Amino acid sequence: MLNYLRGFSIVLVIFGHSLAAVIENASFAGRLGGSIFAKIATPSVFIFIYLLGYGQGLKRKRVTYNSVIKRTYVVITPYIFWGTLSLILYSILGEPFNQPYTVRDAMGSLTPFSYIITMITFTGSWQYYFLLLILAFQAFGYLFRNIPQEKLEKITRILFFLHIIAMFWLTMVMWFKNPSDFNLTLVGSFIYPNPIFWFFPFMWGYMNGAGRKKQPWESFSRKTILIYLPILVICVVEFMILGKKWGAFFLIDQFTLSSFFLNICALKIMGYLAGRMKDYKGKFLSSFFSTFGMYSFVAFLIHLPFQWFFLVCIEKAIGMQLPFTVQFLSMAIFGVLFSYLIISISSKLPKLLRKLFIGF
Repeated sequence: MLNYLRGFSIVLVIFGHSLAAVIENASFAGRLGGSIFAKIATPSVFIFIYLLGYGQGLKRKRVTYNSVIKRTYVVITPYIFWGTLSLILYSILGEPFNQPYTVRDAMGSLTPFSYIITMITFTGSWQYYFLLLILAFQAFGYLFRNIPQEKLEKITRILFFLHIIAMFWLTMVMWFKNPSDFNLTLVGSFIYPNPIFWFFPFMWGYMNGAGRKKQPWESFSRKTILIYLPILVICVVEFMILGKKWGAFFLIDQFTLSSFFLNICALKIMGYLAGRMKDYKGKFLSSFFSTFGMYSFVAFLIHLPFQWFFLVCIEKAIGMQLPFTVQFLSMAIFGVLFSYLIISISSKLPKLLRKLFIGF
């Protein structure tokens, strides 16, 4: 069932990154629809972190130093391959193909120095920050392997309240600070890849896995929907107002207090839907999400910047900018299909090439 949940989540991530790339081109109606979809999709990262913690907790007694090193190798190998390929293509193609390269202005042309700095800071594409979180939480999973269950539960409760405090502070900053007095992009660059700001979902999942506890979605009911919907409305309004104020959606997508509670509700809802999906084994859609779930890390790693390359190539070929909705769907559908293609052909590749593509 967890593979279906991962599959749902990675598809939403791909669609969410497509939306983030082009939403500035949307009309008011497009921004409203995009904001609704964005707030439906953004809990997917929270869910990934929860599932990462849950998996670590389930097998914590079997975790060894060597197993952590092996998993690190599985993560780093395809990152080096796809990250290097992306940087080479940025260098060859230039603007506007290099938009996903988050430090392109600071790094300038591709040199051995800029290559090394980009790779070790995980800044070659928007989503690479997640790899830093994976590596950090693999290490934490090893360190926590012998902590008693009672202490894990206490730590999780403390983290829950600390997370609320942090989200409340960030929310107040975004609502009441003047953009000319506060560099939201700089602060966001520190927060997104920082494990501290993702520690609660990881520890929540780790605690549940270690204690073989009831999953959040097992308590799903109509009440969950009744709580989720008004929070979603608040999040959408907040997303649009703050996005207009700051001229971007950086930090606003994930790190507000309302978004935090939305993430918790969304975990229950998406977990429930994933549980229903497993009842349809053999159907194409069920198989599709299951496959994406098994290879969710690969899809997360490779969909950008290639879906952006695809959009830019289309617009250059026809000599015009596509409407917002067409831009969004073109990127999203290509991102899903490209990821699925790489996943599908990887099993037929020689072992060495397969390890470069997907890590194992």
